[in-house]
Amino acid sequence: MITQLKAAGLSDNEAKVYLAMLELGPAPVQEIAAKAGVNRPTAYVQIEALKKKHLASTQARGKKTFFIAETPENLESLLNKEGVELEARRAELLKAMPELAAPEGWKDEEVADALEVTKDQAFNLLKWYARLELGMKIQKCVTENGSCSFEAEF
Repeated sequence: MITQLKAAGLSDNEAKVYLAMLELGPAPVQEIAAKAGVNRPTAYVQIEALKKKHLASTQARGKKTFFIAETPENLESLLNKEGVELEARRAELLKAMPELAAPEGWKDEEVADALEVTKDQAFNLLKWYARLELGMKIQKCVTENGSCSFEAEF
């Protein structure tokens, strides 16, 4: 189960603490730490991280504070949010790619000399860039027109 929670974006300790909280129900940090196999300060840090991800909450009972695992369905919301953030980062990278790529007209040998790489490495870099450029053209065309078709040689 730890592996699946880590795949969902939790750290190892977050996953251990979250599982402990699910098993225990409302519990003080000492019990959660013991069940998760972490020390108490680590448990506090992980609970705070889980709270930021909407996977944990607190409840005061008299002078004691109890920590409660939120429903596992919130993991899906976490993944959706991370997917949106990842897509935004991808879009920013795609916008920056033309500035990062070699100037138009460079030949394999010039790229190899400028980057101090072999001719084969330079060729592979230019081939990758050509594919990226085609991908950006396709994305733009599909965004503007709904669909597109291209012929390309690599």
